[in-house]
Amino acid sequence: MPFEPLQTDEPLTEPAKKMADFEGSLMKGCSTIGLGSFITYGLTVWPWLTFPEYKVQGLLEIALAGCLPAVVFGIIATRKFGLAGASGFFGGGMASAVFMYLRLQSTMLGRFSERLPAPEYPERWAWIVPLAWFLAVAAIAALFLPARHEGNDPPSG
Repeated sequence: MPFEPLQTDEPLTEPAKKMADFEGSLMKGCSTIGLGSFITYGLTVWPWLTFPEYKVQGLLEIALAGCLPAVVFGIIATRKFGLAGASGFFGGGMASAVFMYLRLQSTMLGRFSERLPAPEYPERWAWIVPLAWFLAVAAIAALFLPARHEGNDPPSG
């Protein structure tokens, strides 16, 4: 027997408002988080496969071609989808920071090998660059989160 909403015998002046179903809102939020994290990760990682990361100029090109569009996407997703958009951006930022760390660690092997190019920057950049990216993503997600998602105020209306 299908679920029947409660009926009233009083005449309604306007049609009854549809209530958002819990499963639909959960699916929308989870899809937003997953898709947002994949887009952030993809935008951030693709330049590492194109530009030479052992040069300082290459790192700047990677930041301009990958991190800058990811930040723009993160701001838009956070403002449009709220906490779900910010969570997706943050998740993709965490994953891409791990990628950056591992990629820069492998780049540092050029200091010890004659077959690999030696990086032009100090070894500490291998953890500073990913940490700076991670902290920037966290700050951007928190800064651009709409006010309706801050605090423990009950929803109005």
